[in-house]
Amino acid sequence: MLDRPILFYVFDEHVYKSKSREIYNEVENIVVGEKLYDLESLLSIMLKKLAGNDTLSVQRQNTIKLFNLSFDDTDNKRLTDTIISL
Repeated sequence: MLDRPILFYVFDEHVYKSKSREIYNEVENIVVGEKLYDLESLLSIMLKKLAGNDTLSVQRQNTIKLFNLSFDDTDNKRLTDTIISL
């Protein structure tokens, strides 16, 4: 929702997939961040993202639109009002 770089640290992906998680394949088709399998890669990519190297901004924007996740000031006020009324 905030259009920030996302990193998926999936060191245990093979274990997760072996537990028969059917939704995993569908989620895997939505590319909003990079998948990293080891700590060295995670740290390296984190440094690149902090330096401003973001290659998936367009994909995140498309996903935000696809799921109607964008918020503007009107949406923020409506959300705030709803929370306060609870």
